[in-house]
Amino acid sequence: MPPGVVDEWAGVEHRARRVRLKNPGVVLIYCEAGAAIYYWSPSRKRFIELVTSG
Repeated sequence: MPPGVVDEWAGVEHRARRVRLKNPGVVLIYCEAGAAIYYWSPSRKRFIELVTSG
């Protein structure tokens, strides 16, 4: 996934938010289940998951 603006899926735990990726991310698409983007967070020094569809 190229850098840019991504809309996160609104889940049970939180409201949807708009996230700007400064670096490329990896999209993982689950067959008939949803999709998520994984990206590296330099401030947290770990990969973060953004659920983009349910």
